[in-house]
This record gives sequence, structure tokens and C-alpha cells, in this order.
Amino acid sequence: MKPLKKAHSLLIAVLVLAACASAGEAGRPVEVMDLAKADARARAEAPAVLQAQAELAAAGHRARRGLAVGMPQVTGSASWTQRNETDVAVVGQASSRRRVGASLKAEQPLWTGGQLDAARMEGRGSCGQATAALAAARRDAALSARLAVLAAARTVDRLAILKTAAADRRAEEAVVARLFTAGQADRLEQSEAEVATMAADEAAARARLERERADRDLAILLLLPLGSITVTQSLATPGDGDAVAAQAQSHPGIDHERLRSAWVESLGQVQGARAQRMPTVSLRGEAGVAGGRIEQQWPVWSVGVEASWTIFSGFALEAAEAEAVARLAAARRAVDDQERERALSIQGLIADRAALAVRLTAQQHLVERFAENHAAAVRLYSAGQVIFTRLRQAADQLVQARLLHLDLRHEDAGVFEKLRSASETLPASASGTLPGSASETLPRSPAKIGDGHGR
Repeated sequence: MKPLKKAHSLLIAVLVLAACASAGEAGRPVEVMDLAKADARARAEAPAVLQAQAELAAAGHRARRGLAVGMPQVTGSASWTQRNETDVAVVGQASSRRRVGASLKAEQPLWTGGQLDAARMEGRGSCGQATAALAAARRDAALSARLAVLAAARTVDRLAILKTAAADRRAEEAVVARLFTAGQADRLEQSEAEVATMAADEAAARARLERERADRDLAILLLLPLGSITVTQSLATPGDGDAVAAQAQSHPGIDHERLRSAWVESLGQVQGARAQRMPTVSLRGEAGVAGGRIEQQWPVWSVGVEASWTIFSGFALEAAEAEAVARLAAARRAVDDQERERALSIQGLIADRAALAVRLTAQQHLVERFAENHAAAVRLYSAGQVIFTRLRQAADQLVQARLLHLDLRHEDAGVFEKLRSASETLPASASGTLPGSASETLPRSPAKIGDGHGR
């Protein structure tokens, strides 16, 4: 068995060195990462969050640009020309004329036929969508970071379980060696005990590599240097799932607010399309200079009220209105579908947690029973009352039961984090910028959304 032990020691050394090399450069400070830190960093610096912030700023500028339809418009123009003429009838006689022109025009819309109100509503809807999209980006980034921390914490617990199993195998190997010396165990049992110890050490070494890999994956997700963070905590018991579920079911989610804002934007587009049919009234004024030569010019000005309207547009306005109404109906349907989908998703997560609670309780009892069986098998084997194979079966059953219990705990923690994410709502500062109220009833028929008689 000596060559086998040497190969085993060499393999363990290689795995340990690989784990140490993956931990990062020597001397680099390593930050201990937990759920709260990962959540905060993801919400502040995730690429999707930064992109959503830029989209929100762009939406604000677009909304402000849309309000220009009701603002004064001022334009100016100026010209300077010089004209040289030569009289062919009179040799050498030439003349030069210079002209200078300038004018300033101003227009103030008095009534836009509802276009201004439509632009305001469309802008509010666009800004509301961008605000909700930013909140959704933060929510999703934070959920991904928390799940990555849970995955790393699972590797911490898995490593602890396998290290305990390796220690148990070494203790069993010592018992077999003592019995072999006393002539109460054969060489085959001693060889099986040594192989079981090697396998347990290799499993623990591989679990150590998995733990380092989980730290690297978390660092990549958070855009941090490799080896700069680590997770040392074990899986914690999730919080009160019932309270989170109650909040999720009683408050509209972020996606609902985003789709509702899309509906409001479509509503503004419908009103804008209908406002194109209405006449517009503007106050116009112009001032400038008129005349021929510079010395012969005089100031002129004019002021008046102008009304304009579209008589026939080749059915372009009708097509634009029909398109806007179709978009509005699609947005209304999206709001309804999202409400149903979110409700079903939350119900599914609640059911998953209830089922996991039952499985966790049953698995905990199994772990306790297998631990008792293993302890009894060790005592009986030491007394020569059972064979070594029975001891190995009891040890394997205990390790597998502990690993399965860990997997159930990890799954339960992940479901809780997903339920927590589903219960998130817009912050009070952000929700105040959205149009309307979440409980406000949205009209089903496009005919009920106004006819463009606003300002």
C-alpha cells in the first residue's frame, strides 16, 4: 500500500497547491463578503444598473423635449448682399449696391389642440418606465449577487462536512489498524480503511477547490479583482417567509409599475394622434428692416394670430391613431398578464418553501438517525460484532444524508431570496414620480381615454 499512499499524498498536495494559487496574490487584502455587502454593491455598480441610470437620464431629456410644443419659438435671420453693375452703353460707368436685411420672428402657441397634454402624459409614462426599469435592474442584480453568495456559503458548509467525514475515516482507519495489530482484523479490512481515508481526503480537497471557484465566480459577478473577496459564513436560516409573502401579495411589484407606465405612455400617444386632427392657434410676431440701399431702409413689424388645421392627410392621421390604439391595447394586456404571472409565481414560491420545510424536517431526522447508526457501528466494529463493510455503509449513509440536508437548506435559502426579490416595490422617492396610482382602474376601451380637447 505504500505506493498507493505516496500517490495519494501527491494528489492531495497538488489539489492544495491549486487551491492556494487560486486564492490570489500574496499579501493582497481579502474582504469578507456577505449577503448585505454583495446586495449593496450589486445595486450600486452592476453594469445593468449603470445602463438603466443612463436610460433614465435620456428619458428625462426626451420628456423635456416633448414639452417644446407649448413653448415659445424664436428665430432670427440676417443677410448682406453687394451687387456691382457696369453700364455697357457708357464705357467705364459702374455702380455698386449694398443691401442689408434682418428680421426676428416669434411664435407663442395659444392652443395646441391637446398636443401639449399628450406630450406631458407620454413623457411621464416614458420616465416612469425608465424609473421602474432602474429599480428592476437593481433588484435583479442584487438577487444574482445574493444567490452567488449563497452558492459560496454552500461550498463552505460542504467543505466542513467533507472535512469532518475525512476525520471520521482517519479515526476508523486507526481502529482498524489497532484491531489488525491485535489480530482481530484482516489485511483486506485495513486496505479498505486506507482507501476510504484517501477517498475522503480527495473529496475534501476537491471541495476546497469548489469553494475557491465560488469565490472567483462571485468576484467576477461583482466586477472585483480575483482573490480580493471570500465568503466565510455558512448558510444562515432564512427570515420570515410569511411576512415577505404577505408583502409581495399586497403590493404591486416593480414590473407591474413598469408596464403600467408603458400603458400611460401609449395613452399619451393615442391622445397625441387624436390631437393632430384638432386646430392649433398661435400668436405670431415679426420685426425687421426693409428697403433697398442701406440708407433707404426702414423698420417694419407685424403681429397677428394664426389658426391652422389639417383638412386631409391622406389617411396618415387615421393610421397613426389606429396604431397608437393598438399599442395601448397591447400595453393594457401586458399589465393584466403580468399581474396574473406575478401572483402565480409568488404562489409557487410559497408552495416550494412549504414543501422544502417538510423535507428539511424529515431530512434532519434522517441525519440524526444516521449519526446514531454510525456511532453504533463504530462501537460494534470495535467490539468485533459487525464486519467492516457494515461500518462503511453507515459512514457513507451519514455523509450523503448531511450533504442532502445541506442541498435542501441551500435550495430553501434560494427560494426565500427569490420571494424576497418578488416582493420588492419601487422606493417611495421613485414611486412618487410615476403617473397615477397603482390601484387606479385602467380603462378597457380606447374610447374612454379622451378626445384630444386638452391644451
